[in-house]
Amino acid sequence: MSIVAERDGHAFIPAALEAGAPAYLTAQEPVGGTAIRVPDTAAALLSLIVTSVDMAHVEYLGDLDGVARAKGELVTALPASGLAVLNLDDPRVRDMASLSPCPVLGYAVGADAEVRAEDVTLDRDLRARFRLSSPWGQTEIRLALHGVQQVPNALAAATVALWCGVPIEVVAAALAVRQGSPWRMEVRHVPGGPVLVVDCFNAIPASAEAAVRSLAALPGERKLAVLGLMAELGDQSESEHRRIARVAEELGIEVVGYETGLYGEAYVSGVDEAVALLRTIGPGDAALVKGSRVARLEDVVRAYGEAEGAPCQ
Repeated sequence: MSIVAERDGHAFIPAALEAGAPAYLTAQEPVGGTAIRVPDTAAALLSLIVTSVDMAHVEYLGDLDGVARAKGELVTALPASGLAVLNLDDPRVRDMASLSPCPVLGYAVGADAEVRAEDVTLDRDLRARFRLSSPWGQTEIRLALHGVQQVPNALAAATVALWCGVPIEVVAAALAVRQGSPWRMEVRHVPGGPVLVVDCFNAIPASAEAAVRSLAALPGERKLAVLGLMAELGDQSESEHRRIARVAEELGIEVVGYETGLYGEAYVSGVDEAVALLRTIGPGDAALVKGSRVARLEDVVRAYGEAEGAPCQ
């Protein structure tokens, strides 16, 4: 459990909860690290957001159904006075509504839900614009964050804020300026060079696919994805790496693995080789650098900026 932000005078404290093993969230004793007892934790929650059930931590949770069961533990343990905020675009998350002992609010981009994003478009820097429709009214939203995958994240945050009584215009103003943490879907313009999408804080198949689709949406003739390992995929590792490679190739993106051959035959070893590859792309081109934390692709990004003689803006 990590506290995302807390400031004096704020009545709400956002926190992130993660499960790393079956019953990790309900264990009375630590399971592979720190255990959190759901009844104590969830009872203290005013609302809980379940964003998705994705191929993450399956090395420990077995499969997507195992991930869904682990996340469903928190929904089940919510107090009757709480709120479950569920992404109705994800069938496994949608099914969690039946587990909730408290009211449920849904959000979605494609499905029917109380809070929806309509008419989604992207600008040249991959920032989304859309119309937010909700029981609290409608408004136009322009995100400061990059990538169409940020739209459901924005909907989740907006749903909780609106339910807590934040005026819809205040929600829109906050989403227009909210920046992400470093190394997450940053769109950088290399002076005299390409557009570089830096998304190397972490990687699971869902985020990797979203990143390559975002790269495909950028203008440019040549598009290159330098992809590091996606960790903790267990028996699904080889098939998921190859699937991401196929998605990228179908979008006309050149895929090169970073210190891994799981994406295919093309790969580079070490920072120097990766930087040399990135320096082959020029003005009008675009590149993506993405991988799990263990890949440390931020070292490649820093070295590339130094080699170009100017920081990426």
